[in-house]
Amino acid sequence: MSSFKLERIDQLSLRQYHYLDASDVCYCFGEYFPRDGYSKPMNGLIQNLKKPMERRGKPEWRYKADAINTASRLLGSIGSAFSDSVTFIPTPSSKCRQDPNFDDRIEQVLIRSFGSRPNFDMRQIIIQQQNRPPLHGGARRDINALRAGLAFDEAMLTSPPRQSIVIFDDVITTGCTFKAMKSMLQDRFGKQIEVVGLFLARTVHLDPDVGVFENLDDI
Repeated sequence: MSSFKLERIDQLSLRQYHYLDASDVCYCFGEYFPRDGYSKPMNGLIQNLKKPMERRGKPEWRYKADAINTASRLLGSIGSAFSDSVTFIPTPSSKCRQDPNFDDRIEQVLIRSFGSRPNFDMRQIIIQQQNRPPLHGGARRDINALRAGLAFDEAMLTSPPRQSIVIFDDVITTGCTFKAMKSMLQDRFGKQIEVVGLFLARTVHLDPDVGVFENLDDI
C-alpha cells in the first residue's frame, strides 16, 4: 500500500459525488473501481474490509483482519500533527450496535492507527438508530430520510468535540452519509466548526447511467 498517499478530492472530482459541492473538503488515499474485482490493490483492501460479519469464523475471515491492519498502517502514515488536533467520528455501520451483524471495522481502523497517542480523540458521536438497507442498483438515498435515521449519542458528548472534526469511512460513493453527518454536526455545534471527510478510497464512477453500489453497504 506504500504507493498510496493522502490527497484532497479536487473540485472536478467532487462532481462525481451527487451530494457534495464546492464547500466540502474531503481526502482519500486511492480509488475504488466497483466492477474490477480484486484487480487493483485498493479494490482488494476495500472488499476485504467489507466482508460481512456472518463470514466470521470462516477461512476467509483472516483477510478482513489483514485489511483492518493494512488500513490502519495507511491511515497512521498521516502523522500525529493531524490526529492530535481533531475529533475523529467514525461513520456508523448500516446496522445498529445491538445487531449481531454490526461491523465496527471503521472504529477498529482508527483505534489501531492513533489509539496509542495521548491526545487522540475518537468518539462515535453519531449513531444509527435502526438498521438501514444497503444501496443496490444505483438508487440514490434520500438525505433527509438518512439523517432522520441517525442520532447523537449524548453519552459521547459530555465534553464538546474539537473545532475541527474528521468524519472517517472506508469509501465515499455518493457523499450522502458524509453530508448528512456534516449538517447534523454544524446544526448542533455551529457553522464555524470545521468538518472534513477522510476516506481510504473514493469510488470512481465510470458510467453514470449504471449502478455502482453492489457490495457497498454505506455512503
